[in-house]
Amino acid sequence: MWLGFVVGATVGMLVGYLATVITIVDSNIGEFGFQFYRPNFVESFLRIITAYILGGGLVGGGIIYALFTNQQEASSIFRWLIVGIVYAIAAPLLIGFLLPLTILIFVDVVEGLRPGLWISAFVETLLGSFLDGYIFMLKSLYAGVVGGVLFVFISVSTYMATMKLLIPAALSRKVPELVVFHIFAAILALIPLLVLVTGPFSLLTAVASTLTGEKL
Repeated sequence: MWLGFVVGATVGMLVGYLATVITIVDSNIGEFGFQFYRPNFVESFLRIITAYILGGGLVGGGIIYALFTNQQEASSIFRWLIVGIVYAIAAPLLIGFLLPLTILIFVDVVEGLRPGLWISAFVETLLGSFLDGYIFMLKSLYAGVVGGVLFVFISVSTYMATMKLLIPAALSRKVPELVVFHIFAAILALIPLLVLVTGPFSLLTAVASTLTGEKL
């Protein structure tokens, strides 16, 4: 379960970033002279990163907890296929549900929403989040598919590593083996996100074009 949460949360950040990219394209396509641009990492991503971490993490941890209880089940290809499909759909859905609440807390309240309006704004946002989550899921489904594939790949790779790799005794005495493998899984999941954020703009443009089907 903890492996699912760690991998799901880190992959959820990638899903959120790809969803931001898709949103940029969808909201500007058709405008004369539109040029695709890289998302503002601080304003458009980090400020609402909580939704991506919780959305991806809760889905990932919940799937692993529900489907795997022993080593035999963890070796089932069919169960891992279900994991990928469920994550691809449920992660964007939950992220989309949490985004309005995250924006309310970390953007609106921080930027000066009057305390007297907090309760009414929260209730109104919560009620609208159900529809927002569904719309966000449909809009960013391809990002969810990428996340589902990555989630399965990293989870399976880490699980196999725990079965076959031995942690040096000097390290395992300081840090529990499971923690080491969880850190390894998180780093592995963060690599694609870091490549998109810091890599060539042409790569991000190509990814955005593939996800949206638009020529950028």
